Amino acid sequence: MRIPIFTSKAVPEQTKPGTERRNIVRMNGSLLADAELQKAKPLTALLNGAAQFANVRYQAGQEAQYNQAALAIEEGMTEAEYALSNSTDIYNVLDGENKWNSFMTELRDKTINSVDSKTMRRKLSYAFEQNEITARFRLRAIVDDKILKAEQAAMAARMERLKNELIQGPGATVENYNSKLGILANDQDKGVKGNRYNPEKVAEANQSLRADIASGYITNTYGFDPNTASQLFKMLDLQDEVKAGTITEEEAMLLTGINDPYALHVLYNIDRNVATKLIQDNLALSLKFYDAQQKLEKDQEDDINTMHAKAYNFVISVQDADEVSATTMQQLMTPQAYDNLTGSDKAETIPGVRAKTILRDYLNAQMWANPTQQERMNQEIDRSTDFKFAPAGEGSPARYSELYALAEQGELTVNELNTDTFRITGEQHRALRMKISNESDEALNEGSKILKRQFRYNEEAAADKSDRLAQASKTAFEAADYELQLEHMRREAAGDPMTRSEITEFALKQIELFGESYRAELREEYLAEIDRIQISLAGLTIDPADPLGSMDRYFNNLPEEVQAQRRANYAVGKALLRGKYSNQGLF
Repeated sequence: MRIPIFTSKAVPEQTKPGTERRNIVRMNGSLLADAELQKAKPLTALLNGAAQFANVRYQAGQEAQYNQAALAIEEGMTEAEYALSNSTDIYNVLDGENKWNSFMTELRDKTINSVDSKTMRRKLSYAFEQNEITARFRLRAIVDDKILKAEQAAMAARMERLKNELIQGPGATVENYNSKLGILANDQDKGVKGNRYNPEKVAEANQSLRADIASGYITNTYGFDPNTASQLFKMLDLQDEVKAGTITEEEAMLLTGINDPYALHVLYNIDRNVATKLIQDNLALSLKFYDAQQKLEKDQEDDINTMHAKAYNFVISVQDADEVSATTMQQLMTPQAYDNLTGSDKAETIPGVRAKTILRDYLNAQMWANPTQQERMNQEIDRSTDFKFAPAGEGSPARYSELYALAEQGELTVNELNTDTFRITGEQHRALRMKISNESDEALNEGSKILKRQFRYNEEAAADKSDRLAQASKTAFEAADYELQLEHMRREAAGDPMTRSEITEFALKQIELFGESYRAELREEYLAEIDRIQISLAGLTIDPADPLGSMDRYFNNLPEEVQAQRRANYAVGKALLRGKYSNQGLF
């Protein structure tokens, strides 16, 4: 049998030995703790809140530092990128001194070190590196482009300087030409191999350079001599023989008559067609210059002749007692001749009789006056005036007005002026005498214009020696105008200038006398023009005696649909005939 074991379930008292026993009711430990914790909750919540705020504040401060630094980085890189992209020292931006790296080092130290947190500094450093790489690549593209353009600009400037050197001066030699262009080509080849230059563009630029050198040299050396053009053309014709070795360059120059090895060399180093066009342009330029020079010389000669004619007219019209101003004398003599006067002859005013003598001697020294004019001036100086004039302020206004009106029209003759001189003053007589001469000169220009219009003379067209009509026009005009000028001078010398009516009448007579050859050539051109119009309008037969009427009859008889097709050619043909050939005695 088993013996039962009993276990006491009583809780032992927590008392020390000898302690009086009390009846104590004990509380549960966990409940007590909970109660205490409940009491402490308000304080705990307060402490927890403060801790959390402090942490947020710290994080906000770190984020603020980061953002400020990040902004500074972005702004600093932008400013550096802008400044260096516009720098003229492009070779030290990313190479050489590497100004970009210096900027970035300073910016890194300034911005990253402004952040306290190591974590934030690492984060910021990473962002810095990413931004720097991106900005550096952008800057590299700009710098490389500028370097390439700078190289190209330097090459262009070098070619321009080389062109000027090889056009003229000591540099224009065959040896220099070959050496300098060879060095240039070698340097350009380096750029082509480095993919910096387009080989096709380089070839075009070099062709243009050689053409410019040839053009500049030929123009500077032979630009004002039309006669050398044919020699230069002959030189080109011999180019193939020189290249083939059939003849030497020296023999080619001997055959052409131009001893200029450099000219031969620069022409042979460009395309044949380009060289031909160059010589043609040079010929045109030289002809224009020649014509302009001729015209300038003629204009200067005409101006001097006009001045001398006025001086002559003054001599035979001024009165002995008149006072002649220095300004008047300067208008009647060349500046050099007037400056050579001495003493009282250059006074503010001189007597008319002295002015006559000075101007007569001047005209004789210029060998301008013919024997008749010389005799007339001598007579004028040697004798007292034969005319009796009204005292100053007592002339007839009506008579003076009548004479002035005729002079204004260019119709006052010397005979008319010298009639009843007692009705005008000596000063009025002299003024009218001068006006007769001046109006006669103006009328002479008008007479020349009449001849030009009638013969359709055009200086530029006449420069084309192949234009037969232009040459006929030139020949007829020059012959007729020569006779007009000669008659005008003869009458001036006789002291009886031509009136406007007399000049016009004389010009019309010259048209009849010298226009035959011109009209013959004009008729040839007219008939050729008729043929061209007839070809453009099928079935048209033009009557040379009535071209416009015959064209109208032809057109009016066409069906409407055909008229619509041919209206333009019909209108152009009529306008051409009317504009070019009417009033020419052809129809």
